[in-house]
Amino acid sequence: MKNKPSWPFFLTWLLVYTVLDILLEALLHNHFAWNQLPGAIEGAILGATLTWFFALFRWYKAQDRF
Repeated sequence: MKNKPSWPFFLTWLLVYTVLDILLEALLHNHFAWNQLPGAIEGAILGATLTWFFALFRWYKAQDRF
């Protein structure tokens, strides 16, 4: 990685994981209820945070090679 992960990276993955969670809920249970949205966002925050930390770790490893 050339650039350090930042807020746009985190927010992009937050959106991706939220949409993915909503789509999977609709496909697996054949419905979507608005009261399930907080749970989808909570899982997306966890996923986006772990993805951001993994990208940060990879960025630090790439910086050590130079």
